[in-house]
Amino acid sequence: MILLFLISYQATSQEISNVISLEEYLGYVKKFHPLVKQANLVITESEAKLLKSRGAFDPKLEVDYDKKVFKGSDYFDKLNATFKIPTWYGIEFKANFEENSGIFLNPEANVPLDGLYSAGVKVSLARGLLMNERMSMLKRAKFFIEQAKADRQIAVNNVLFEASKTYF
Repeated sequence: MILLFLISYQATSQEISNVISLEEYLGYVKKFHPLVKQANLVITESEAKLLKSRGAFDPKLEVDYDKKVFKGSDYFDKLNATFKIPTWYGIEFKANFEENSGIFLNPEANVPLDGLYSAGVKVSLARGLLMNERMSMLKRAKFFIEQAKADRQIAVNNVLFEASKTYF
């Protein structure tokens, strides 16, 4: 009788150790379920869009160089370098350097021998002062992150709900 009790006790203790707890099960679901991983990718994508929209406010350096040489003759040599600094309120600062030379240079592209320097400010008075495209893109990207977080939470909750029903 005691031997039978010990054998049945040992069998039930082995069965109990083979059962995974709910918390551990849901932890595995959160970590490895493909829908949860896909929902996390939406957050990463929205953060990349935010980074891209912030890049619209980065300073820009543009260089345009064109040269033509034919049969040993220097037809033309054109250099145009521009540096732009966009700001939050749609104001854009710009500096420019232009240097052109050559035998067959278009006369309207003639500049002094030292080159032509210019600087300016671009301001849209009626359009884009309160809201411009760069500001709009940035605000949309921030809202998209919040929406993606909410969508991810809904997707994860649905997966955990289904996993809990399956567990029980």
